[in-house]
Amino acid sequence: LSPTIASDSMRGWVNFHAGAPLVDEPKQSVFAFAANSAELPALFSFAPGNDEYPDTSTTIILEVGALHGGAPIELEGPGIQGNRKIAPAGLPNGFIHAWEQNSDLYPCGIDLILTAGTHFLCLPRTTRIKEA
Repeated sequence: LSPTIASDSMRGWVNFHAGAPLVDEPKQSVFAFAANSAELPALFSFAPGNDEYPDTSTTIILEVGALHGGAPIELEGPGIQGNRKIAPAGLPNGFIHAWEQNSDLYPCGIDLILTAGTHFLCLPRTTRIKEA
């Protein structure tokens, strides 16, 4: 949990609803919640899973300012017909490069869920991202 949201009630909620243990090191996390990109450790600091159990990777839930209005990026991969352009506001600096490194780990790698209030966008590790 990032510092902004690491309250006792949030810890209880995560433990109850996700059954995920609360840990101090990103590599040990099943889920990671970040209130903004400034509070998100580097993507490579999270658990990517392993060849035998790629599903043991971390799923990161990152709150961004909005799912539009940022620098445009282009998505490709399984489940996306052709390509799709999005422009989330508030992605971490160097995100595209970090995501390319994550994609190179396939079938391992983290999955990312971007949230903006009540809206969300899921980016599985199979998604390829480039500048639009």
